[in-house]
Amino acid sequence: MRILISNDDGIEALGIKALVDELSQYHEVVVVAPDTQRSASSHGLTISGSLKVKKLDLFDSVEAWAVYGTPADCVHLAIKKILKEKPDLVISGINQGFNIASDCIYSGTVAAAREGYILGVPAIAVSLDSFVSSDFSYAAEVARYVAERFIDDEHNLDYMLNVNVPAVDRDQIKGYKVCEFAGIRDYDENFEHTSDDDFHYYHLGTLDVTTNLKGDGLHYDYIALKANYVTITPLDIDLVHHQRLEDLAKQWDHD
Repeated sequence: MRILISNDDGIEALGIKALVDELSQYHEVVVVAPDTQRSASSHGLTISGSLKVKKLDLFDSVEAWAVYGTPADCVHLAIKKILKEKPDLVISGINQGFNIASDCIYSGTVAAAREGYILGVPAIAVSLDSFVSSDFSYAAEVARYVAERFIDDEHNLDYMLNVNVPAVDRDQIKGYKVCEFAGIRDYDENFEHTSDDDFHYYHLGTLDVTTNLKGDGLHYDYIALKANYVTITPLDIDLVHHQRLEDLAKQWDHD
């Protein structure tokens, strides 16, 4: 299997190295990732100007390219121009910190996988539930386990996968749960305001995040993750609120 690896933490991040170390033992791997940290860049895509790219010697026997752009840029450029042939799979990660619920809108990790999905390649985003851990080995094993099953799904071009791994000892992992979004993640940056004669400035303070759950139970990603399950959520790019289509049509549609 030919696997394109990307991320949003930068090409030298520990999570991407763990993925390369695990996957390259069994599959053909190439890395195309941002030159530096690009977290929360969402699905930004460069559509004018130029993208600078540099080939790096970072991984034994694995081709690696640093792109001075967004995670979505990396996957887009890799599939369209850098790679000689289309990959069989895109894996983005392993992200430092989970991507659950509405985080997936902001996440560059999810966006990199989503770009692969948009371009017709099966895609997986993988994240570890820790902002401080340096041990991505189990999460990398999970990524390979999921990938080798997902690639055999005849419907794997109909959706992408968002995978989150608890940052606990492997003997504490309870199993896998297929989940839906738990709700909305509310970010409060506690901005500090200053101003001068020309501008107002809002300086980022301590970040407080609240997860506003829409329900309870292990079928929600946040709850299952915190209960030490690996969570798997199928994602689509269809933003239409289908339940409201009929109601709004009655209100607005006129011949």
